Amino acid sequence: MQWQKKARFGVAIFGIVFAIVVYAAIGERKAAAPAAPLSRFDPRAVLESIGSKVQQVRLAKQDYVVEADRQLTYEDGSTKLIGVRIKIPNREGRDVTISGREAQSTGSEQKQLNLTGDVKLASSDGFEVTTDSASFDQSTGLLSAPGAVAFHKAGLSGDGVGMTYDNNNSILSLTEMAHVMMRGDDEEVTMEFTSGAATLVRHDHLELVGSVQARRDEQVLEADHGLARLSEDEKQITFIELRGNSRVSGGGAFDSMSARDIDLDYADDGETLERVVLTGGGAIAMAGNNGASGRQFIGDALDLAFAPDRSEEHTSELQSRFGIS
Repeated sequence: MQWQKKARFGVAIFGIVFAIVVYAAIGERKAAAPAAPLSRFDPRAVLESIGSKVQQVRLAKQDYVVEADRQLTYEDGSTKLIGVRIKIPNREGRDVTISGREAQSTGSEQKQLNLTGDVKLASSDGFEVTTDSASFDQSTGLLSAPGAVAFHKAGLSGDGVGMTYDNNNSILSLTEMAHVMMRGDDEEVTMEFTSGAATLVRHDHLELVGSVQARRDEQVLEADHGLARLSEDEKQITFIELRGNSRVSGGGAFDSMSARDIDLDYADDGETLERVVLTGGGAIAMAGNNGASGRQFIGDALDLAFAPDRSEEHTSELQSRFGIS
């Protein structure tokens, strides 16, 4: 029928118009953009990984793990770590982390890690060592640095040139130009040491070798070799041994002391001198009163103890054995 033809024609026209409207509303379909290529940190690397736990090693009955933000492996088999952290948990009750901006593994078994950039050893008890570059031997746990190095923990701090740190035994050795300071609660320096080299055995003693000099207020101590015993919290000096060409000047109770070897025993406060022992050509010049010259004690072996008011208790014994001038 004529009306049916007209209806079909109208529906066809409507469909065409609807399709045009829909296409205009949606617009031309855009082709998908190609995926951006992955950013390479170093195009020379043949393998690159991000956020990796590099390895876990058992060292002298101590587990530790090496982590890095990024690991790069090269054609020659060498490996570079970016944002490296060497974590050593529960070492004698302390957690230790050695970190640096970069590390390169070397050696036939890739056991040597050469760290560069803001190298830091940090212990959970507050002990820190910092340097620009260092190497960590994964087989021995020894950290060594050729250049300037500094360390600190609470009131104990120091610096030098060249160092090794034995993490297994908590021993820090400064190779050259050693400088160590102790500070009180008010941050004032209570004692300062300089020497050619120094070894700090944590929680026990500080050993100094070569042109040793120590200063405590106005008192100056000098010797070829020295050893200072530390309190458990490493905040006080409890005992000092001077060996070879030993000399002490100033200090209130006496003007000077000299001998081959001198021992100085301090009270628990780390400041009050309780006893002095001189061995080998000993000489003590006591401080005088009201401008008068003080007494002098001379002998091959001298033992002088001080009362709380810092007067000597052994005067009569010294007087009878060695003479007074």
